[in-house]
Amino acid sequence: MTADVAPGEFVPIAEENATIVEIAGFVLRQACRGAMAWADPIRVAANLSALQFEHGDLIAAARAPLAESGLPARRLELDITESMLIGNHEAVFATLETLRALGVHIALDDFGAGYSSLSYLNDFPFDKVKIDKSFVRDIGAPKNAKPASIIRAVNAIGRDLNMCVVVEGVQTQDQLAAIRHLGVRGAQGELFSRPLSAEDMAIHLLRRPADRTRPPPAVARLPAPLRVAGA
Repeated sequence: MTADVAPGEFVPIAEENATIVEIAGFVLRQACRGAMAWADPIRVAANLSALQFEHGDLIAAARAPLAESGLPARRLELDITESMLIGNHEAVFATLETLRALGVHIALDDFGAGYSSLSYLNDFPFDKVKIDKSFVRDIGAPKNAKPASIIRAVNAIGRDLNMCVVVEGVQTQDQLAAIRHLGVRGAQGELFSRPLSAEDMAIHLLRRPADRTRPPPAVARLPAPLRVAGA
């Protein structure tokens, strides 16, 4: 008997015993291979672990799947979290600069959930900043304007720095309407789609309606000005 295990459960264990490096390498290879079936210029995003910076050659680990799959580097996005930058951000930024020079997009994930140093945004030209889902969860709560204020502020900073801003964890139409009202143009979450396999992504979300051979999953129609980031 098998069961799905959420990343929040197995990733900490994999990081504790260092198997996350091997797992992440496998995931990146599969992601690049699967994205080759998607229309250009759709990108695929993959999360990085701090242990990948500490053990092994991350640049080679990113180059190999691109070369093996034939996926252009500009169609790969690598997401890092703020915790990876603590105490060693100069070395991490040097690695990210090399990856970015290859054409890979770099995103700062879960912004606001960790140490939230604005100096990171000043020190490295991230392509994208993803606001942690905890802020959208409480948006619109009675007598609590703080989440909306924080989202608005981060969005303004990102816009001024020419970084795409995405709000994570959007699950309801009310949350979507709220972040649109704040001027945010990027969102991801289960409002748009439940988790899908690479095959189902190609069939249901990335082909023209006339090409779809099976009924699509429950996916919310997205207003035209809004961009959807990968879940």
